[in-house]
Amino acid sequence: MFGDNISDSSQLTTEHQLVQRRVVALRWRAALLMVAVISASIAVRPPITVIGPLADTVHASTGLSSTAVGVLTTLPMVVFMLVSAHVSRVARRLGMEVAMAVGFALVLAGSVIRWFPSIPLMYLGTAVVAIGLTMPNVLLPGIIRRDFQTRIGPMTSLYIALTAGGSGVASFLALPLVIDFGWGWRATIASTGVLAAIAAMTWSLVGGERHQPAAEIVTQTVVWRSRTAWWVALFFSTQTLTFYCVVAWLVPVLTVKGLTPTASGAFLGGFSIVGIGSSLVAPILAARHPSQSTVAAAFGVIQTVGALGMLVSTGLAAGAFALVFGVGAAGGFAVAFTLFGLRAPNHIVSSELAGMAQTVGYGVAAIGPLLFGFLHDLFGNWNILLGAFVVLAVLAVALGVLAGRPHFVSAGPSLGNRRDEMHVS
Repeated sequence: MFGDNISDSSQLTTEHQLVQRRVVALRWRAALLMVAVISASIAVRPPITVIGPLADTVHASTGLSSTAVGVLTTLPMVVFMLVSAHVSRVARRLGMEVAMAVGFALVLAGSVIRWFPSIPLMYLGTAVVAIGLTMPNVLLPGIIRRDFQTRIGPMTSLYIALTAGGSGVASFLALPLVIDFGWGWRATIASTGVLAAIAAMTWSLVGGERHQPAAEIVTQTVVWRSRTAWWVALFFSTQTLTFYCVVAWLVPVLTVKGLTPTASGAFLGGFSIVGIGSSLVAPILAARHPSQSTVAAAFGVIQTVGALGMLVSTGLAAGAFALVFGVGAAGGFAVAFTLFGLRAPNHIVSSELAGMAQTVGYGVAAIGPLLFGFLHDLFGNWNILLGAFVVLAVLAVALGVLAGRPHFVSAGPSLGNRRDEMHVS
C-alpha cells in the first residue's frame, strides 16, 4: 500500500520533471528562434543591395555596360522567380529551420565565389546567393504565421524594419568601404557573407518539425487558382519592382540630378533607413483590422508624392523626395509581406502564398533593372524610370485596396476548406 503510494508519487514527480524540462526547452527554442529571425532579417538584403551603390565602380573597373551591370541586380530576381515556388518542397524534406540554415549557407558560398577576380564567377556567385535567399524569402512568413500566431503584426514589423536597416547600412557603407578603407568592390560585395554565416549558424541550432507533404501539395494547387492570392501577388509585384529598380539605379539617377556619387549613395542608404519607421508601423496597423486596404492605399499615396517630387526636382530636393518615396515604398512592402500571413488560414498556406507571390512578383521585378538600364543606354536619361515610379505608385494604391480586402486564400480540401475564398471575420 505504502509502496504503491511511493511509486505513484515517484511517477508524478518524474512526469512533473519531464513537463518542466519540456517547458524550459520550449522557452530556449523560442528565444533562439527570435535570435534566428533577427539574424535572417539583417542578412537577407545586403548581398543584393550592396551592388547598387557600386554600379559605377563596377562599370569603371570592368568596362561592363549599364545593362550588363544591371544584370547583377536582375539575376537574383530571375532566380527568385524560378525557385520560389519549389522552396516548400525542400522545406517538407528538411524542415523549415534546416532549410533556412541551408539557404544562408548557400548565400555564404555564393559570397565567397563573388570574391574571386572573374566576371563569370561574379555572375555565378550572384546566382548561388539568390538561390540561398529564396529560403528566407519564402519560409519566414510561414514561420512567423506558425510560431508567432498572436504577434504576426509585431514580428513582421521587426523583420521588415531590420531588413530595411540591414539594407540601408549596406548601401550607406558600400562606397566608403571601397574608397576610404580601400577594400575594393569585390571584397565589399563578398563581405555580406559574414551576415549569412551568422544566420546559418543560428538557424542550424533552432531545430524544428517536418511538415505533411500531402496537405502542402493540395494547397499549392489551390493557391494558384485563388483570386485573393493573385491580388496579393500583383500588389507585391509593384513593391518589388519599385524596390529593385531603386537599388539598381537610384545612385546614378541622383548623380544626374546634381548630387555627388557619395551623396547619392548616402541617399540610397537613407532610402532604406527612413523606411524603418514605416516598416515598424505598417504591419501593426495592418494586423489590427480585418481589412488592410486603407493602410496599403495610404502608403501608395506617399510613394506617389515621392516619385513625382523626384521627377520634377533636382539636387538635394530630389534626394529629399527620394526619402519620402522610401517611406512609402517601405510601408507598402511591409504591408505586402504582412499579407502573406494575414491572407492565409495557417502556416502551410502562408508559405505557399509567399512562394506564389514571389514567383510572380520577382518575375515582374526582374524586368525592371535590366530594362531601364537598356533604356538609359539607348536614350541617355533617367526620366522614363522616374515616370515609371509614378505609374507603379498609382498601381500600388489600386492593387493594395484589392489585396487588402478581408478574405482568406483557401486552405484546400485536405485542410477542410472547400471554398475558393473565405471571409475573415
